[in-house]
Amino acid sequence: MSEARLRGRVPSATAMGAFVLEKHDLRFHKISNKDGSAKCDAYLTGSADDFVMGVLFDFEASEKKDLDRCEGLGYGYSEKDVSIVRSDGVAETAFTYYATAIDESLKPFCWYKHHVLVGAKSANLPSEYIQRIQAIDTDEDLDKQRKAKELAIYC
Repeated sequence: MSEARLRGRVPSATAMGAFVLEKHDLRFHKISNKDGSAKCDAYLTGSADDFVMGVLFDFEASEKKDLDRCEGLGYGYSEKDVSIVRSDGVAETAFTYYATAIDESLKPFCWYKHHVLVGAKSANLPSEYIQRIQAIDTDEDLDKQRKAKELAIYC
């Protein structure tokens, strides 16, 4: 959800607003193919009680290949089209990545959760939803250089 992080991958990215994806739950269980930690997934539960809140971004089609590579499409993530709804009821169709390599025992690194929280706060998501993200248990990344590089985009 972090616009700063996404723009590092696809410079033309523009936030189109906050949207809800129904019948999905935000899970940190996707196995990272780069560092072995947990990454986010909008997990399809099928339950009407579950939802994921996030930000819809528009970007140049020519940058999609770069985003796919950065996100690990084909390496633990696949993609699908979903129907999402803005708070004013406007519906959109968008693509999202979803996890195909899952390990419920993994935790995200603290810097990764920070990216998600920055995006959630920037999008003015409800405080209850932000608290849900804040409650996610994390692991400390022992690779201090990677952690510093990931957080440097906010300085």
